[in-house]
Amino acid sequence: MADLPPMKIICRSSDATNIFTGPPAVGRAGELLSGSSAMVAFSNDGVWMCAVGRETADLVTTHTMQQVRSLPIGDILHVGFSPKATYLITCQRPMKSVGVSNKNLQVWEVATGKLCWEFHQRQVSEESWPAIHWDENEGYAFHMVKNTIHAYDPVQGFRGAVCKLPLPGVAGFTISPGAKAKIAAYVAESKGQPATIGIFPVSDLPRDQTTEPKMTNRKSMYRVSGVTFIWNSTGSAVLCNSYSDVDVSNQSYYGEQHLYFMDGNAEEAALVPVEKGPIHDIQWSPKGDFFAVVAGFMPAKTMLFNAKCKPIFDLGNGPHNMIRWNPQGRFLCVAGFGNLPGDIVFWDKKNNGSCRRITTVRCPSVTMEWSPCGRHILTAITAPRLRVDNAFKVYTYYGELVHHETFKELYEAQWVPAPADQYPDRPPSPGRVGGSVNSAPAAQEAQASAYVPPHLRGRSTRSSAAQFSLGHSTDQGGRVKSEQQQQRKEPDVPGASFVGKAATKNAKRRAKKASQKQGDGNDNGEQGAPANQQGTEGSGHNRSPSVKQVTEGVAEVNVAAGGGSEEAQKKIRNLKKKLRQIDTLKEKMATSGKDSLAKEQLEKLAGEVSIRQELRALGDSG
Repeated sequence: MADLPPMKIICRSSDATNIFTGPPAVGRAGELLSGSSAMVAFSNDGVWMCAVGRETADLVTTHTMQQVRSLPIGDILHVGFSPKATYLITCQRPMKSVGVSNKNLQVWEVATGKLCWEFHQRQVSEESWPAIHWDENEGYAFHMVKNTIHAYDPVQGFRGAVCKLPLPGVAGFTISPGAKAKIAAYVAESKGQPATIGIFPVSDLPRDQTTEPKMTNRKSMYRVSGVTFIWNSTGSAVLCNSYSDVDVSNQSYYGEQHLYFMDGNAEEAALVPVEKGPIHDIQWSPKGDFFAVVAGFMPAKTMLFNAKCKPIFDLGNGPHNMIRWNPQGRFLCVAGFGNLPGDIVFWDKKNNGSCRRITTVRCPSVTMEWSPCGRHILTAITAPRLRVDNAFKVYTYYGELVHHETFKELYEAQWVPAPADQYPDRPPSPGRVGGSVNSAPAAQEAQASAYVPPHLRGRSTRSSAAQFSLGHSTDQGGRVKSEQQQQRKEPDVPGASFVGKAATKNAKRRAKKASQKQGDGNDNGEQGAPANQQGTEGSGHNRSPSVKQVTEGVAEVNVAAGGGSEEAQKKIRNLKKKLRQIDTLKEKMATSGKDSLAKEQLEKLAGEVSIRQELRALGDSG
């Protein structure tokens, strides 16, 4: 590991922008820029850095940390690089007095500093940035205007849109990674029509107005104010976090959220089964094979899902609102910052999705990021979120504090990115998992800081604190059971073997034949005693029944309880099946219109009232 290049940390403070090297040994390497800078942005591979000042934007190469050129542009609100760092995108504050003639969005060529493209961008905000999206190969630059998404060719100098995606009411979009790029677009609700999310392959975008755009997947929804897209690294799936300003259940002041999973290559969409309540954070693994979600009211639950949206592992409940994967996709951190205590839980994820807790530390912070090597994390307390105790700390993946640097006023601290294949994936070192010295103090601090109500003071401190906690939970999670394991019933009698579906069906058939024979005997005038009386009279003492007799008796009792209405229950099931089919047809009609239904399907919709009346006649509310 000695031949690997050292990692760097950039710290932007009120005095200067400084460079730190390490770990394992963290130290100040020098001052990059004197004075305070407005922001710092890096290219994806970490080769270029842009430091924004009041009147200039300085391009710096991270290999030598030397300034290459300075762009004469000030009052910058947002800055970013294209995927291959060929272009630099800057956005200034729009000038209302000038209007559309104010070209506040610019695209610069990094190698020469030449201004390649500029136009007016009216809305400038964190939610709408980046205003220009790129595919992975920088073959197209995409920009959204009213009711249309335009695609520009950088080779042609961005002179005009080479293809357009007409979407009336489009409110947001994003481009997938991968060789075969796709557009995920969100169209807001309008005139009673539901909001929709559509996925369009870039290669099939129409070149003229006569060609209809091809859509590979679609999802409709109501009560949506906006959607946030999170693609996986391969572009095969996207998570759509929809949010609404109003919660109809009145359980949250901040509205409601729903998370949807959409396949990028097929017509497959599903609601992700997360905990009810706010969704705090969603993060895909860098490999794109798993994603983690922390959701719910405090203590929030963290769940791990595979690439097919199936829950794999439950990471338990706790005071958490942030998830971070290391660049190799092996370790992940679950933390709680802001108004939460600052607990950081380290996990080691296996290839099959099982996770093992490494350790827990307590470090109140504002930001947290993994190092490019995937063995350390960087936490920072920054202004203006907090004006006191500004500092950054470096921890190992097993919770050991490596470095602590304090500042009078720290605005930002982040790692200098590195190429994805520069640092190899390494398993945890022997003896590091579950044995950190910092895990015990964190647990003791959490226990000591737990609030105990006055009427419970003086009793057992440990039990009373455990019963009254809004942030901590005894739920430790674990491997999520499959549907077959959840549906499997325990034996009715201790020691009895599991009775499968076939055995239950045969037992019902035998019980039905026995009841028919008993009815025939009563019709012929036979005065037979009840079966339970015959058993007691035929023996001088009570005998303990065998396991087989007990299990058969339980099956016969269950059949006798509902055997008289077996035909009615079967009819109820059939009627409910028809109602489910009608609900599917209603959803199809709402999304595609009445003309998309056949004559037979419309007739089935018309019979809904009679089906529900028949269900009520059978004693079921439907």
